[in-house]
Amino acid sequence: MPLRFKYQELLDEMLASGAKMPELFDISHERAFRFVNSDDASQNHLPGYVRNPRRLIQARENGKLETTNIALSCFPTAMSAEKFYKYLSRVMKHIDQKIGNALSTGYLEKTDGAKTAEDENHHYDLYEYEGCALGSKFNIIKQFTP
Repeated sequence: MPLRFKYQELLDEMLASGAKMPELFDISHERAFRFVNSDDASQNHLPGYVRNPRRLIQARENGKLETTNIALSCFPTAMSAEKFYKYLSRVMKHIDQKIGNALSTGYLEKTDGAKTAEDENHHYDLYEYEGCALGSKFNIIKQFTP
């Protein structure tokens, strides 16, 4: 039986409205790094449209649903994540409130999901499978200072 994505129903709606899925690749036991909030872990591993339903409503109304907003941002190394955070902190106000104030790491397995290719910043999207629970796999390794 093929694995289902965690937000399969929302993904199906998005695809039916014309959104496109990126090419996805299998994961095999690999370390990943993510930005998280050290003060409130409740939303650390939720994608944008789930964390902020108003963004989903606005995207529906504007006909601009993007599948990347039901995926989780990841990096393959701490250095690439920190470099990108440093860049974002220069161009994004209140970065700590928007994407987090700490760096976490954990290991992804094949059953956790599928990923996109890395972009020029070494960022990739993780499309989680049902049952994936990153909160139990990821630990904070660095606190960012504002």
